Amino acid sequence: MREDKLDMELFPCHGNNRKDSGEVQRVLFVDPGFGGTGWAYFELLDTSCLGSFYTPADGGVLHGPKTKAWEPRMWNITRQFELDVIDVVLPTLVVIEYPEVWSASAKSMASATSGDLLKLASLIGCLGLTARREADVLFITPARWKGQLSKEAVERRIKQVAKLDRLYYRNHVCDAVGMGYAAQGLFDEH
Repeated sequence: MREDKLDMELFPCHGNNRKDSGEVQRVLFVDPGFGGTGWAYFELLDTSCLGSFYTPADGGVLHGPKTKAWEPRMWNITRQFELDVIDVVLPTLVVIEYPEVWSASAKSMASATSGDLLKLASLIGCLGLTARREADVLFITPARWKGQLSKEAVERRIKQVAKLDRLYYRNHVCDAVGMGYAAQGLFDEH
C-alpha cells in the first residue's frame, strides 16, 4: 500500500475476521465541517459473477444551527452524527478527513490564525470519539485520498464513477463518497 493513497487494504474485508463471521461490512466516510458535515457509507456486496466490492449505500449532510457561536453547532452536528448516522448505520470502520496546515498556504495560515482550524479540530475530535464507541476510526488527510486533485477534478471523477452506480452526489457528500471511491482505486482509472 502506498503511504499517500488509500486502497482496498483499509476496508475491513481484507484480513479481518468480521467478514468470516457473516457480519455486513459498513465503512463510513466523513468530511467534517461547520458549513455541513458530509457522510457516506459503503457496504460490502458479494456477487457470484463480480466477486466482492464496496458500493455507496447511503449518505447525507449534517448541519448545526445557524448561530455565530461555534460550540452549539459542534454539539448539534455531533449529536446528529451519533443518533442519525452511527446508531443507524452501525459502521465497522469510520474514516474521518482532517486538515493539513501548509505554511506556504495563505488559506491554511489564515484558518490557523483565526481559530477556525482549532474549531474544526474540535469537531473532528468529537466525531471521532462518538464513532469510536461503535467502530474502528481512521483519520486521513485530503492529500492521502485525493493527492493534488482540485475540487473540480474530484467532482468530475466522482460523476464518472457514480454513473456506474446511477447516483449523483452533491455538496458535502461528494468528498465523503470520493474517499470511498479513492479507497477502492476507482479514481486511478479515470
